[in-house]
Amino acid sequence: MSVADNLARLAAVIEVAGREARQLRRTERLGLIASAANWLAARELHNRMIHEYVRDPRELVDALAAAHDSVPLLAEVSGAVSDYLRPRFPEQAWP
Repeated sequence: MSVADNLARLAAVIEVAGREARQLRRTERLGLIASAANWLAARELHNRMIHEYVRDPRELVDALAAAHDSVPLLAEVSGAVSDYLRPRFPEQAWP
């Protein structure tokens, strides 16, 4: 792979990361998430638990405990999204 190919890949990764950061900031401004940092931490935990094979049982226990601690965050986001959508789509049945 050439240097130009590597630079093109890097530029694509940076563009995606920038787009995701803008979307998170907008989501935070709309009140759908309280903290972009907390959302990113939960997403990183998800990725670590799903995409990596955990060999150390202590690490798995720690990850499961952290996931359990993230449940209120997910419930809060679910409620905020429902509250945001209800007036915009009143004909839908929202939880």
